[in-house]
Amino acid sequence: MKVSRKKRFIRFIFLCIISIVIIIILIGNHKSVSYSGKKIDVQNNDKNNLNENSNQNSIEVEQDYNETDLSTDNREDDIDNDTENDTEDDIDTVLTVPVEEAYKKDDRKIAFLTFDDGPSKNTTEILKILDEENIKATFFVLGKLAKYNDETIKDIYNKNHKIGNHTYSHEYRKIYSSTDILLNEVNKTNEILKGILGDDFKSNLFRFPGGSFGENKSVYRQAIKNQGYKYVDWNALNKDSEGRNKTPNELLLNIKETTKNKKRVIILMHDSATKKNTVESLPMVIDYLKNEGYEFGVLD
Repeated sequence: MKVSRKKRFIRFIFLCIISIVIIIILIGNHKSVSYSGKKIDVQNNDKNNLNENSNQNSIEVEQDYNETDLSTDNREDDIDNDTENDTEDDIDTVLTVPVEEAYKKDDRKIAFLTFDDGPSKNTTEILKILDEENIKATFFVLGKLAKYNDETIKDIYNKNHKIGNHTYSHEYRKIYSSTDILLNEVNKTNEILKGILGDDFKSNLFRFPGGSFGENKSVYRQAIKNQGYKYVDWNALNKDSEGRNKTPNELLLNIKETTKNKKRVIILMHDSATKKNTVESLPMVIDYLKNEGYEFGVLD
């Protein structure tokens, strides 16, 4: 049975419409899939970027933290090292020798720098030189000057030098008129030093004005010993209190002459206000003693 032309045309149109619909549906699904894929990729990229940024920030924070820890550790190490070095320096530079062993016979060469009749403005200059040379000394001070120079006394003490008693007035006729007057002068100076440095301050070092030499001072020597003091004389000196005012080079020459062939030397010098040349000569004296192989010590 033949299909009419009209029916064939309608069927053709119907098939075309169905084909077009199917094509449209297929194209729509493809776009949706493609769009979804892009959306997923964008989301994944955002997540990856976020994770990378978070990880980077974490790394930077951790590095900063570690660097902070390292800096702190280094600072603590520096503090510890500084403390250890300070302690080592103190131990190395303060050679303390009991008075009774000062002249001990051995091969060790030790120089004890001692200064009498201060403190004064020259004492401050001497302390600066000793600081520069990293050397300690022993200062035999007068009570009448100590009470007006309390800051200098504190400097001597705080810089780990030794302080000894040299009477209050240094007036020979007065202090050697009786043992009672001598001891009163010693006690008066001791009280002044305690008033400056505190009640815990104690020194058992004493130097007689003019030295303890001579039989006429035997009773005074005994009185000082009975008070618990050790008196200290000298076996070398720069002669800065003898005769005219000597030049720094002359003072150095006297040191060379009086220390010659001696292993242990207690050197007498003065830090009173008139002894400017003693200050000027001190660096040369120290250089000479170092070149001669001497260590530097304090008395106790």
